[in-house]
Amino acid sequence: MRKDRRELYYHADGFLVNALRTMVTYTETVESIAGHRKVRIKTMSIKPISKEIAMKLSHWLWFGLILSILPIIFTAWKLSGSPKPITMPLHYYVISHGELLLICMSTLGGAIGEIITKPTGWRLTRLWIVGTAVSLALFSAYSYSEAFSQSITAEHTFFTSALTFAFSLLTAVSALILPATKEDSE
Repeated sequence: MRKDRRELYYHADGFLVNALRTMVTYTETVESIAGHRKVRIKTMSIKPISKEIAMKLSHWLWFGLILSILPIIFTAWKLSGSPKPITMPLHYYVISHGELLLICMSTLGGAIGEIITKPTGWRLTRLWIVGTAVSLALFSAYSYSEAFSQSITAEHTFFTSALTFAFSLLTAVSALILPATKEDSE
């Protein structure tokens, strides 16, 4: 794999904005031995993300994500200082009721709304992101109903919540970044 473009932006306007300013993309060139022809395979190339998108991601991180998980953080903090004994580890106890699944649903709903309202040239990728977000939101709703009715164990709810949350974050960030990028035309 040959890296055609490699541009990284590092500015002094804050660590978070710097981390969000670059989107990694690669372009691979394949040469056919028999026909001596070159075939370009589009994957991704390293391109700078505009300051507008970096600020959008920063706002989403602070006002969308951190504010939504703040009640879970406060619950963990309160329980850690509580004299009441807890029968399971603290992180299991805080997440094992399925609240993180509710946060996943709201995050995915925002991601679906973001990617549907913004035009993009990446039609197939957009379809995959929307399909993934809808599937994860439905899975989160089902998992929350199972956790709420206590038909699954707290450990199962914990792992389901954690994995769903990780995939939800990946989907949400993809939905925020994709409308700002343009497909390379070769």
